[in-house]
Amino acid sequence: MCLVLSRRKFATLPRVMPDAIRRRRNWDLWWGLLLALAAMLCNAVFFLNPPGQRAIPWLSLLLGAIALILLCRGL
Repeated sequence: MCLVLSRRKFATLPRVMPDAIRRRRNWDLWWGLLLALAAMLCNAVFFLNPPGQRAIPWLSLLLGAIALILLCRGL
């Protein structure tokens, strides 16, 4: 933040602050939410007895761990 000194005795902020105008999306939160939902879907698919059922709990655990990391990083 750059302060502009004027003829007055106190500092004022410039009228245009481009950093405050442009909003940035927090993609880590959105990806974390999406992966958390995918992990819950993997848990639901586990009970449908698909082929390769032994890998589903590990996939669910991996997706949940990555989702947790992304959610913590986004917050």
